[in-house]
Amino acid sequence: MITTLLPVKAEIVTKLIDIVQDLLSLEDRTLLNEQTRLREDLAIDSLGVVDFVVALEDNFSIKLPSTFNVEKIHTLSDAADLVLQLMEAPHA
Repeated sequence: MITTLLPVKAEIVTKLIDIVQDLLSLEDRTLLNEQTRLREDLAIDSLGVVDFVVALEDNFSIKLPSTFNVEKIHTLSDAADLVLQLMEAPHA
């Protein structure tokens, strides 16, 4: 039996901060943490959320179900939980 170790949530949040910093061309990452709200704190619009989701899929080698409502991702913590959930899910 092969066991794959999943990254811990803190590692995922750190990677998410890198992704957001790159997507938004932010110079100061000190304002970003797991409670950072995508829309309210970062003013990411709907198209920006789609770009963020594509970056999640690319960076973590995951695929969100086509029925997933991206509006459910409010914070970087929400995104990290989603990434962990999808990484833990058995591949079809």
